[in-house]
Amino acid sequence: MDTRKWVETPCLVVQSEVEKRSAKHIAPEYRWLVTYTYQYEGKHYTSALFKPIDEERGQRWGKSIEKVKKRIEEYPIDLQTTCYVNPDEPELAVLEHDTKAAGYSIWFPALFSIGGIGMMVGAVRGAAKK
Repeated sequence: MDTRKWVETPCLVVQSEVEKRSAKHIAPEYRWLVTYTYQYEGKHYTSALFKPIDEERGQRWGKSIEKVKKRIEEYPIDLQTTCYVNPDEPELAVLEHDTKAAGYSIWFPALFSIGGIGMMVGAVRGAAKK
């Protein structure tokens, strides 16, 4: 959620390509490499982060080259796009915000818990009236 407060800044994609790794008797894996440049408060910066999660573990490796090719089509070299810059650490920027799904996953199960408690209270009240 923090990145949604970061400063929206123009940026330029300077690298967008497939990286492949493979080993003997193991299916190849692929990941997307992206690098973009931007200016913040008069200084030039470079970042390779797509989403905030990438800061911790980098782009994920996967078996599908199609997913990587799709990202390359979305973010081709020389694309002028928007990135989000951390005003407290301007060397930290991302191209996309992380999903809000984690926040929803906390509340959704709570609905079932509240509903269950309500049914139990109703059952106890109904039994007490009899």
